[in-house]
Amino acid sequence: MKIVLIGDSIIRRLSVDQINNLKERLNNSELSNLASGKGVDTKELLNQLGNMDLEDVDYVIVSIGNNDAGKDFGVEKFEENLNRIIDLITKKSKLILLMVSPVDTIRFGNEGIEFNERLIKYYDSEKKLLLNHPEVKAIDNWDDFMNMMNKGEDMHIEDGVHLNELGYKVVFDKIEKIVMKD
Repeated sequence: MKIVLIGDSIIRRLSVDQINNLKERLNNSELSNLASGKGVDTKELLNQLGNMDLEDVDYVIVSIGNNDAGKDFGVEKFEENLNRIIDLITKKSKLILLMVSPVDTIRFGNEGIEFNERLIKYYDSEKKLLLNHPEVKAIDNWDDFMNMMNKGEDMHIEDGVHLNELGYKVVFDKIEKIVMKD
């Protein structure tokens, strides 16, 4: 099985050990991390997709959305771009979408609460959009991560945005469940 990872820094920051761990969990599938750039949003991902050959790819795993909310391009533009991303990928491959997830408001600083409020709008937009795309498998971590933070469990690194080992374990568990069920 051939799997490609693309999108923002949640994917780009995966270490070689984390990639190898995910490969093993997915029966040693061929796994390529093609996430590149800093602060990738849906507009940039659309441009990158134009240069990617996904012809023989079984799954494309995409993490996107938090940077759109950070740059606040607007939910409508996000929906439009995400819809195009979904259409481009699902013509050739199965899509697993890592939906936007909350930031740690304590670590993120004063802007964390405001940023999470904005993220909720993008998250709700994703949920609405996915109703029209039942072919997309969504990884929704919002409630899990909020519950973990409320219990004092830490799934972010120091910046309050990017995931630590526990955060990636939650994500990998869900990816494994989807891929191995198929």
